Amino acid sequence: MLLKGLNDDPLPFLELTTHLEVEVRFIEYMPLGSIAQSELFLSKNELLNKISSITRVQETESPPGNGPARKYFRIPKGKGRFAFIAALSDHFCPNCNRLRLTADGHIRPCLFSDLEVDLKTALRPNFDSIALHLKILEALSRKPEEKSLLATQERFMAQIGG
Repeated sequence: MLLKGLNDDPLPFLELTTHLEVEVRFIEYMPLGSIAQSELFLSKNELLNKISSITRVQETESPPGNGPARKYFRIPKGKGRFAFIAALSDHFCPNCNRLRLTADGHIRPCLFSDLEVDLKTALRPNFDSIALHLKILEALSRKPEEKSLLATQERFMAQIGG
């Protein structure tokens, strides 16, 4: 994750794609938690403009089902490619297929919401596969079509599983 004014030089990452068959994903800063700092936000378009000022880029094939990165790019003659996960500037909520399992046994249907489904009751004191299945279906049914306001976040990304 590149942060505006702190570590917003994409060149070291782009160099990886020049020599190696790797996929670099630039993730927009998502201001979650009570100490969120929106001034660190660097949008996908700002970063793509910055990259385009350094080198030529060309759009390349996007692998199907490969998560929230939609468009993939490569540097001419580069072995790898890069993409953007733009949760704020080009949100992907309507197509999101993610659930997050927290370290304390909850499923979050949406990264941008405090809504959680507790799985522990289906796991303890005895494992109940039907109850677990129903809890997962509950979480899936509660996925919002659009993201919630970021200001409501109680947990940090590391606590959510992001």
